[in-house]
Amino acid sequence: MNTHRKKNGGRAAALLVAVALVAAACGGEDEASTPEPAAPAPTEQAPDAPVVEPAEVTLIIASAVALPKEEVAIYAVPQALGFFEEEQLTVNIEFADGGTAATQAVASGSGDITASGLNIGFSAAERGIPIKAVGALVVNWPWRFATLPGSSLTDCSGLQGSTIGIISLASGSYPYARAFVSECGLDPDADVNYVPTGIGAPAYAALESGQVDALALYTAAYAAVENTGISFDYLENPEFFDPLVSISWLAGTEMIENRPDVLQRFLRAAYKGLLYSHANTEKAVQLGYEVLPGLLQGEAAEDRLALDVNSLSTWLASTAPEGPVDTWTSLGYLSSEQLFASMSLALTSGNISVAFPPEEAYDDSMLDAANDFDFSEIVALAQN
Repeated sequence: MNTHRKKNGGRAAALLVAVALVAAACGGEDEASTPEPAAPAPTEQAPDAPVVEPAEVTLIIASAVALPKEEVAIYAVPQALGFFEEEQLTVNIEFADGGTAATQAVASGSGDITASGLNIGFSAAERGIPIKAVGALVVNWPWRFATLPGSSLTDCSGLQGSTIGIISLASGSYPYARAFVSECGLDPDADVNYVPTGIGAPAYAALESGQVDALALYTAAYAAVENTGISFDYLENPEFFDPLVSISWLAGTEMIENRPDVLQRFLRAAYKGLLYSHANTEKAVQLGYEVLPGLLQGEAAEDRLALDVNSLSTWLASTAPEGPVDTWTSLGYLSSEQLFASMSLALTSGNISVAFPPEEAYDDSMLDAANDFDFSEIVALAQN
């Protein structure tokens, strides 16, 4: 992943200076039918091992319907392969219409953890909402502006007065679009319009009909449309987005403070599922069909498999550390540069009003335990 930061003028540069000052001050550095998961059976433990109590976790997926993305990698795969059971966890899954709604569910206590935008975590911290980010999931920036092939809108110069299709006002699509417009030197409140289009066929229909001039979606959403033979042209993201992290784990502070072992166990099982999905994406999709039959959309598995593998592969690419999967040794850690760049996005997009120390919104104390498993064993399981 390219980690250099934009160094020329503009609003974002000024915001980055503000963020850097904070860094110095703090020392540098979508609705689906799902089967009810079975309660985990007790497992034998060594006499000197700490007692692991069975627990329930409610995972909120930040989309209204099941799609071949995180719900497969971090829920269906560990559910099917017994990774949650090994951790003495019963994991329930619920769907919410976008990242803001998913975060609200966690903040209200109706959910325990979600995978949502890090910028939403910063916003929650500024407003005193009881959630924190506890690790990264999507570490490579997945959002792109897309147009119809041959469109006259090819770069920032054509954005003035345009209408941009976003997933919803509660989605990470909206702050991304606003930041992109700001990086183009325009006023995101006055110089463009935003229209919620959802994803898939409705989003493409809005673009094809001229209701919107461009879409601001994530790469896996485009891949699902491109699976049908449709193609897009893409605008180049400004350098500002290079070091940004998109989706992180957001958990309630009550869980972080009072049930950290449950959170660690959940993250460990989820990261095993993510690793397995990278090592054998086709098998991951097949396990997804077993656990989340709504993924099939009423079609036969053999008719959907290749398309869904392509969609999941596209999403997984946004979660991949550098190097081949069999060389990975950890998942979920964020660098100081990534944290401060993401805070700059939150400032640019209007999610927060002032910069503050990232640890007010980020707690990585679970990650050592979450990564305490044999990575090579999971890769071998997937590839055999």
